Amino acid sequence: MSTAPLQQSVPPAPTRDTGYYLAACALGALAGWSQVALQDISLLLAAAFTLFLAVARPRQPWRWALIVSLCLPAAEGIAYFARWHPERGAVTESFLGVILAMMCAYGGALLRRAVGILFPKE
Repeated sequence: MSTAPLQQSVPPAPTRDTGYYLAACALGALAGWSQVALQDISLLLAAAFTLFLAVARPRQPWRWALIVSLCLPAAEGIAYFARWHPERGAVTESFLGVILAMMCAYGGALLRRAVGILFPKE
């Protein structure tokens, strides 16, 4: 029998996602503002922001999609209570942003995994 000490595997240090959560809220607010003010580019912005966040932090990509895309209906609600009544189509479109954001978030996580497989770090 060998008397070598058993090596214990040390779990990796937990990563702090606080900055990414703040960035997701800020980018969601920007997408929400574009939903109310510009009305044309908001879904594209929400998709791009969730794709970016999912590539940066691919673990649990659904959280980035929910944070960013739920800012769109929140902005519509704020605009409604601020006496700037949005159209019904804009409100419906803001909820459809959740579907597009989910697709882009999982696409970004898949892209990050594919890049990691094709170009491994040595």
